[in-house]
Amino acid sequence: MSLPRYAQYKDSGVAWLGEVPEHWEAAKIKSVIKSIESGVSVNAIDTPASDGSIGVLKTSCVYDGSFRFDENKMVLDEEVDRVACSVKKDAIIVSRMNAPALVGAAGLVKEDRPNLFLPDRLWQIHLEGCAPSFVHYWTLTNLYRSQVEAACSGTSSSMQNLGQDQFRNFWISLPCEDEQFAIAAFLDRETGKIDALIAEQEKLLTLLAEKRQATISRAVTRGLDPNAPMKDSGVPWLGEVPAHWEIKPLRSCVDFQEGPGIMAADFCGLNRPGFIGGSQS
Repeated sequence: MSLPRYAQYKDSGVAWLGEVPEHWEAAKIKSVIKSIESGVSVNAIDTPASDGSIGVLKTSCVYDGSFRFDENKMVLDEEVDRVACSVKKDAIIVSRMNAPALVGAAGLVKEDRPNLFLPDRLWQIHLEGCAPSFVHYWTLTNLYRSQVEAACSGTSSSMQNLGQDQFRNFWISLPCEDEQFAIAAFLDRETGKIDALIAEQEKLLTLLAEKRQATISRAVTRGLDPNAPMKDSGVPWLGEVPAHWEIKPLRSCVDFQEGPGIMAADFCGLNRPGFIGGSQS
């Protein structure tokens, strides 16, 4: 998709950010952060909280770049008094500790979830003077990811930490608030169309995979001649096979050989006449 250019651009003053539209501001994200909250670790069972019960979010609730409230665990009764930080509308949920590819993953909360609470590995970021949806889309950009990767630290290559100070000092390009809302609305529409196309393609791929499997099964168990006379195979799950085919246990034509650290099967003559799926001589 080709988007129209603004009339004038200016140097952002940030080397890796480059030029931005002249009326935009290159600012640190802390300029629009009202507060950052985090939760506490509590004991829970790996079952989503039902209506009226208390749940604590899993870090997986933001893995795909959106907020999935159903990714939660039901808090044990004796732990309910320890929960902290319920989920609020328009907050950005951020994974502050995770594997390198997932640390910094973020999702936008679209409605209050008073029965859901944060664990200690998630932040809830409250914003002011900006469009939360615009900031969320910023967290999906390469510019955001590059800052996360540069800021993260950890003693293990499999687990990284993102500090609040580092996060607050990330750079973001900010148009006026009305334009932020307009950009976010545009992205909602366009990404929605793309998501719909992806869903259709996935549905088509599923149907093609089923057709592929059916074609293989049909050829292997029925042969290539649709008019060939059939007979009962005598095997309930196999059903009918071409009348000229022979039915025999696989062990009658397999010779297993063991070697150092491997086991190989010598399928002696799979294509020879008499093997199921081929013609009997």
